[in-house]
Amino acid sequence: MQNWKRPQDWINLIAGVYLFAVPYAVDLGTTAANTAWTMGAVIAVLALWALGQAHQATPMVLKVIAGAWVIIAPWALGFAGIAAAWNFWVAGAVVVVSALSTIPQHRESFAGSQRQTA
Repeated sequence: MQNWKRPQDWINLIAGVYLFAVPYAVDLGTTAANTAWTMGAVIAVLALWALGQAHQATPMVLKVIAGAWVIIAPWALGFAGIAAAWNFWVAGAVVVVSALSTIPQHRESFAGSQRQTA
C-alpha cells in the first residue's frame, strides 16, 4: 500500500479532528473537554503517522489502543452521563474498526516480527 493512500487512515484523521473539535461545538465539562482535545490530537497524529508510513503496523496498533480508551473514557473518567458522551463512543468505535480493518495489509509485518522474536 502506498503512503497517503489508505482510506482507513484518512477516516481516523477525520475522527481525531472531529473529537478535537467537539468541545468547541458542545458544552462539555472540563474532564470531557480535556479528554476530547488530548485524544483527538493523539488519534490525528497517529493517523498522520500511519498515512506517511503505510507499511508499518505500529501506528495501527496504537490507534486501536487510543480508540479503545476513547470508548472507555466516559465511564472511567465519570462523564458517561452527559449527553455528548456519544461523541466519544462513536469516534472511538470508528477509530478501532477502521484501524483493525488494516490488519490484512499488515500481515507481513506481523509475521516478520514473530519470526524475529522466535
